Amino acid sequence: RRTHAVYEKLTEIFRASPPIPGLNGEPYYDGMLDAEPGSEKAARYCRSAAYGSVLSGGLAGHIYGAGGWQGGLWSGEVEPESAYPIWDVIRWPSADQMRHVVTFLFSEGDRYRDLVPCSERLSPSREGDPESCEEWAYCAATEDDDLILAYFEKGCRQAVLSRLAPGTRYTARWFDPRTGKWLPETVLTVEAGGTLACPAFPGNTAVAEDDWALKLTRYDSKKGENGEAKEAASNTLEAHKSRSGAPLSVSWADNRLTIEGDFPTGKIDVWYLEAFCRNDSHDRNWHETVIPHRTRLLEASPDKKRLHLQSVTADGVVVDHVITAGVGEVDFRVRAVNPTSQPST
Repeated sequence: RRTHAVYEKLTEIFRASPPIPGLNGEPYYDGMLDAEPGSEKAARYCRSAAYGSVLSGGLAGHIYGAGGWQGGLWSGEVEPESAYPIWDVIRWPSADQMRHVVTFLFSEGDRYRDLVPCSERLSPSREGDPESCEEWAYCAATEDDDLILAYFEKGCRQAVLSRLAPGTRYTARWFDPRTGKWLPETVLTVEAGGTLACPAFPGNTAVAEDDWALKLTRYDSKKGENGEAKEAASNTLEAHKSRSGAPLSVSWADNRLTIEGDFPTGKIDVWYLEAFCRNDSHDRNWHETVIPHRTRLLEASPDKKRLHLQSVTADGVVVDHVITAGVGEVDFRVRAVNPTSQPST
């Protein structure tokens, strides 16, 4: 079976004692069931397999396959007579969309390691046919519920999340698994009974017209509703101040952004990889241009020469910065920074 009914097996593996890593080694492959290979429906089924498996406990990774039962990527089709040769199937929408799973899961850095599957806390969450990839929802949360990730297949109804601390406020943000884009944030409050109504689906609908992912983070009034620093970024490197009033010195050299200030370690280093941006360069996964220090890509220009990034350090300091590449340059250079939204403790 390659439908969502098997994802719960990953939850069983997750809860095993002693614990062992788990992943869906044989998920839905693009072109199986009633979906035409390479179609939007097939891509949606692949997204169900990826997000549903990961949030069910398959945090060790995920496998992508394409070509249906006829072969293709999974069978290594390279012959001219093949209906689905490898070089075709890896260009299907479902293949490209797999990278967005990483964007969503890693959006809070390595906090994904603390997630525990808890789909039973979502209601409704199991209204569709078990032997399909529609109308089911999945959820995983940290032990203290400061981070909650959820995924809703097409056809899901607006859900309610239970067993939360009454009065707690959450920042909610929808994520488009087709494009990897985040939608604007809203702030929600847990009811007296410990329940939280998830926001209406994008388009202000009570039923999901397509699949969507949702991130809930505990609201921090010090950061504001968007969780980002409010100071305007400068056009050049300069000194800034934290909310405690202590100066922050920002410098850039050798692919390293260094922020010196009132941190436990005295300074914070954020390292970058070289990112190729020559006119003759090949495609590159721009989510990988910055790896350490729980840094995420917020926005990229169409030509990929301007990146807006945000880093969240281990002690909660937010580093918000824009990186641009000049004509002919190979490495990105910091041109604007906005280094903190809360004091270090």
